[in-house]
Amino acid sequence: MILGYINTKGRYASPSEQEQSVRSYADCYNLTIDKFLKTDDLAKTLPCNLKQGDVLIVADISIIGERFEDIIKVIALLSTYKLRICTIKENLTLDLGFPFLMEDCLNDVLKIYKGLLSIKNKAIQENLLQTGKKRGRPFGKMIRTSLSGQEQVVAELISAGVTKAEIAKRLGIGRTTLYTFLKRCKERNIHA
Repeated sequence: MILGYINTKGRYASPSEQEQSVRSYADCYNLTIDKFLKTDDLAKTLPCNLKQGDVLIVADISIIGERFEDIIKVIALLSTYKLRICTIKENLTLDLGFPFLMEDCLNDVLKIYKGLLSIKNKAIQENLLQTGKKRGRPFGKMIRTSLSGQEQVVAELISAGVTKAEIAKRLGIGRTTLYTFLKRCKERNIHA
């Protein structure tokens, strides 16, 4: 049986583009696709009647899973069925006839991948420390707020005798946001 896999999730190429790519690949190699699997999770929708030697054609290896770990898990699952996976973009054919060997290889690749990510993250951290920068969000409160630049408007409304609840409603913010803004203005000696 020859299967074509189409991922229906929005972040990948459109399903019609994927299907066109799979069909053109099948035509190029004189294959007839028996069934298209159109879903966002391949592992949950595999047919039960798969046999050794069946072929799964995908447009891109990255549509099999969200993360690298997910891709490896799906390939390990497919290796239990002893399928062949053909990826069009990478021009790769995985013959999964030896499931235990394939699973061990994939786990080793995953360990190498995680090790490389760790090395990369440590290098980034070291570079930031050498330049004197800190990684992540800076400590403290944000300088810019949703009311920055509207000090004059708020001051005019308060001097006109409008209640703070009404000011908050007019500006489309919560009362707590307005109270916090006024407190910060008072701390910085800004007349609002």
